[in-house]
Amino acid sequence: MVEFDIAEATVRQYVRERKRAMGLRTSPEVYIPQQYAWGEEGQVDWYEAEADLD
Repeated sequence: MVEFDIAEATVRQYVRERKRAMGLRTSPEVYIPQQYAWGEEGQVDWYEAEADLD
C-alpha cells in the first residue's frame, strides 16, 4: 500500500468537491418523509413528548 503525507481533511474536501462536480449528493438524506392521516398514527424518534388530550 502506498502512503502519502496528506491530511484527512484535505482528502475529504477533495472528495466533496469532486462529488459536487459530478452532480452527486454531498450529504446523505437523514430522514424518510412520512405522511399520516389525521388521528391515525404518528412517529417521533429520539424525542420525549407530552400530549394533553383534554
